[in-house]
Amino acid sequence: MYIYDVLNSAMSYLFCGMAKSKKSETPGKTVAVLSEKERLKIIGERIRQQRKANGYSSAFKFAIDSGFEPSRINRFENGYNLTVSTLFKVADALKISVSELLKDL
Repeated sequence: MYIYDVLNSAMSYLFCGMAKSKKSETPGKTVAVLSEKERLKIIGERIRQQRKANGYSSAFKFAIDSGFEPSRINRFENGYNLTVSTLFKVADALKISVSELLKDL
C-alpha cells in the first residue's frame, strides 16, 4: 500500500467522522472500527514502543534530541491528537515510516 493511501485512510478516519462498522474485504463480513480515541491511543503506544526500542527510556531525552518540547512527546504518547505534519516529524525522529505508526488502523 502506498503511503498516500495509508495517510488518506487515516485522515478519513481521524477527521471526517467514523462509521461504527465497515465492510471487510470478505463479502458478507463486517468488522468493528476503532474510535478516534482508541486509534490515537494505539498510535501513542506505538510511538512509546519505538522510542524505547531506539534506546530512549526517557521521553524527555528523546524530545530534546529530536527537537520537540518534552510535554508534546508525552501528549502524543498518551493519545492526544497530532497533525499530519507532526506525525511525519515524529516518524522521522523515530526512524520509521508513518505507515508503521498507522498500520491496521
